Amino acid sequence: MDSAVPAEDSSSASANTVLTILHTEWASPGILKISPEEGPSFFLRPSVLQDLQVPLPEPGLCYDDDEACALITASRAFLAEQQALRYLASREHTRSQLSMKLYRKGFREDEINAALGYLESLRLLDDRRFAEVWLRTRLSRRGEGPAVLLAGLMSRGVSRDVALETIRLQLEVTSEDELLSRAIEKLQRGGKTGMSLIQALLRRGFSSDSIRKKLKSGNQ
Repeated sequence: MDSAVPAEDSSSASANTVLTILHTEWASPGILKISPEEGPSFFLRPSVLQDLQVPLPEPGLCYDDDEACALITASRAFLAEQQALRYLASREHTRSQLSMKLYRKGFREDEINAALGYLESLRLLDDRRFAEVWLRTRLSRRGEGPAVLLAGLMSRGVSRDVALETIRLQLEVTSEDELLSRAIEKLQRGGKTGMSLIQALLRRGFSSDSIRKKLKSGNQ
């Protein structure tokens, strides 16, 4: 659903903005189409306006400068939401990743926060789910230890607490010992032995104590 308030107009809400509502109609559940007396129609979620403490649009209502700016913020938050959904349709994202992508599209922080907060409320955006999917994919392709997995999740915007908890739950399914065995076997097939093997395992996030014990036991 397109809106008449483009992303590149982020700074266009000037101090002289005044807007009078000509007509409103529900475009779909939770989405209101606004037709002002002047200018093109646009869409917004009334819940965003309520959060901004601005009166809901109705025919004949005239918005002053600040209220009109809030109306534009709500309409652009809806645009940001629709753009975020397009990103999420291709793959899972963290809130941090989507925030950066939307910022690069020209959206402001308040518009982004409103959009992503709404998606989080529906669990269409969920950092914990991202972490679970990322870990499963990563572990199926690479032999890495907890330290590297933690760094990988945090670098993608997952909080430390969520990352640690997700890794802990994953290690209940596939133990660190099993991951270490897989990594050793893969590296040995690639010709790694001795100190080069140990250094490679350390780089993959396994602790020196775990490596020492595993190699001493003959990688059984």
